[in-house]
Amino acid sequence: MSTVFVAGATGRLGRLVIDSLRRRDVQVRALVRPGNTKGRQAFDDPAIEVVEGDIRDPADRLTRALQGVDVVVSAVQGEPTTVTTTSPTSARRPPRPTGPAPWHPPQSSTAPSSRS
Repeated sequence: MSTVFVAGATGRLGRLVIDSLRRRDVQVRALVRPGNTKGRQAFDDPAIEVVEGDIRDPADRLTRALQGVDVVVSAVQGEPTTVTTTSPTSARRPPRPTGPAPWHPPQSSTAPSSRS
């Protein structure tokens, strides 16, 4: 089973992401701000592991929280920040292609009619 790390877990978007992941039986590791007891209480599911941390802090706590994670989702809202990571080599993945997905015409079971 894969594990998804969700930053911004207690926000509106983060909660929607986590709900969607849990409906698919995905293990979730939710990042909440230190001292956010209300946020911790919001996750009443044993498949959701809550970790405290700040994405702007490159401390070992965040590095440890990312170990064993297959996918990282950022639902962080607010001012853009620079995030410094020291991810373990095993967590590094090659970059995925960017841009729009290729377009494929719809497939039809009937042949197009010819007009003269």
